[in-house]
Amino acid sequence: MSSNIRIKHRYKRKFGAFIIIFLVGLGIGIPVGIMLGSSETADVTLTMIYSSEKRAWIESIVSEFVNWYSAKNGGETIAVNFRPMGSRSMCISTITGEIRPVILSPASSIWIYYLNNEWNRIFKTNLINISNSEENIRIIYSPFVIGTWEDFNNTYGITSFNDLRNVAVQSFNLRLSHTDPQLSNSGYMAVVMEVASFFKKNTSEIILNDLLNNSLRVWMHDIEGECEFYGKSTGFLAHRAMDQTLDVFMIYENLVININNGVSGRKAIAIYPRDGTLLADHPFTILKGSWVSKKQYEAAKQFLEFLQLNSTIKEAFQYGFRPYNPKILLNATYNSTFNSIFNYGNGLKRDLTIPLYNPAIQSDVFKYLPDLWLVTKAK
Repeated sequence: MSSNIRIKHRYKRKFGAFIIIFLVGLGIGIPVGIMLGSSETADVTLTMIYSSEKRAWIESIVSEFVNWYSAKNGGETIAVNFRPMGSRSMCISTITGEIRPVILSPASSIWIYYLNNEWNRIFKTNLINISNSEENIRIIYSPFVIGTWEDFNNTYGITSFNDLRNVAVQSFNLRLSHTDPQLSNSGYMAVVMEVASFFKKNTSEIILNDLLNNSLRVWMHDIEGECEFYGKSTGFLAHRAMDQTLDVFMIYENLVININNGVSGRKAIAIYPRDGTLLADHPFTILKGSWVSKKQYEAAKQFLEFLQLNSTIKEAFQYGFRPYNPKILLNATYNSTFNSIFNYGNGLKRDLTIPLYNPAIQSDVFKYLPDLWLVTKAK
């Protein structure tokens, strides 16, 4: 790879890039979501766009919420329209006006900061009240991990991205994959964590000039050059890992459970990078858009209240999500359920002992990080 690769600044073409990526998202297809109740007969309609990684959990609790809402509000009826969508796509679609949700729930808070910054830059106002704990909450999370096989790691001892790079530059033909950072939250996490690991920085401390560092680009290409493919979906990547043609797959922790459920005779494990990791912390945020009525706002606040019930959070355990507030584990029953899932038998660690990165990535770094990937990725 040339040592004089430049990152192309595309700031002036950024809005056009939004449209292109949105159209690509339409080409991929937006899954049909949960629609309960008729908006024509219900007292209120609540619309939420959420990341697909938590679809099974959302689907498992939505009917209970409808009943809970009605009981809480004296029989008032609510119609819900909850749809899964990629984190980047939902932000771009909100900016372009293609969707008008009341609640937005991307996979990671990095997209909340991104959306609010872009909305403020374009419309000169905030779309999200990030500091308001009633309008912007986090109740579950799944750390980003380096997934691999127990027998593979017994040989190579990967504990960090630098270890992964060292394996890649050996004669061994490493078979590696993560998702496309232009389309998927997990792929974006992989790339920004590579940069943070190289510089030994928090992700929030990365500056634009860091992305121009030639040594970084060479180091990253050592890793990225081994990628077999860049998928559009983290769930698809986990499914692909089940055929055991990959040695390393960068995914969310909860998907390691899925892989082990789909494979016999071999064990997948989560490597928690010792330099630190980002959390897929699945924020739920009420948008301050002009399209949100007072009635919808109040219903959204009640949905966020419902999400914070211990029984709702416990339901997320079986899908591999950790509770944001660990106090729930003081309950012996909930703790027992948690321990039965988060253990080495499922390829996981019960407790996280590594540093957690700050998702508030600087705006310029956020915009141009995909350009760095484009010049370092496998060709």
